[in-house]
Amino acid sequence: MKNYCFIFLIISLFACSNQENTDQQNKTNTAVEQPSFAEGAYRLVSAESSLRWKGKKVGDEHFGKLNLSAGSLNIDLNSDIMGGNFAIDMNSLLVEEPSNKEDNAKLLEHLKSDDFFSVAKYPSVSFVIIKSEPYTGADATHQITGDLTIKGITHQITFPAMLIRESDRIMANAQFEIDRTKWHINFKSKSIFPHIADKFIDDMIGIELNLTLKK
Repeated sequence: MKNYCFIFLIISLFACSNQENTDQQNKTNTAVEQPSFAEGAYRLVSAESSLRWKGKKVGDEHFGKLNLSAGSLNIDLNSDIMGGNFAIDMNSLLVEEPSNKEDNAKLLEHLKSDDFFSVAKYPSVSFVIIKSEPYTGADATHQITGDLTIKGITHQITFPAMLIRESDRIMANAQFEIDRTKWHINFKSKSIFPHIADKFIDDMIGIELNLTLKK
């Protein structure tokens, strides 16, 4: 009986090992197939594109939208992204939460002030793609790297993006976060002011992009 139990244990361990390998292989195989695009320059369709933002603090969060005023994406013969650039109109800054009219207006004014984005002095934010690579995960097709310039300060960021082809258009979606303090937006940052206790505002700003580009 002991021999039978030992053999059963070995078989069970072997089966579990095979299942783990299969699960890992299936996970690897879920990488999204790289899309095929026609060569050329694709221009942003601003009316069909959006940028949503989210900021957080203890027990609360605020969110809203921004308009992209211009943008382009360059595709080569191999369907690879060779470059691109985008401009965000900071004067289009919209706050959706809080919904209270008075609180909304106060937050919007504050976000446009020198405590945050200094919109009067820096009315535009730019992003220039400097590299694109295939993404190996299941939720994106490309790994995008580029220079993000806010308030005249430029830092490189990298994020995954899903690009699909619809006729003569490219539809792009991406969700990521940026650390505002890299662009000297330090108001109530706990990493800059460690003794601020629970009055801090999170350093990370959430970004969601939904873009339409047409050849």
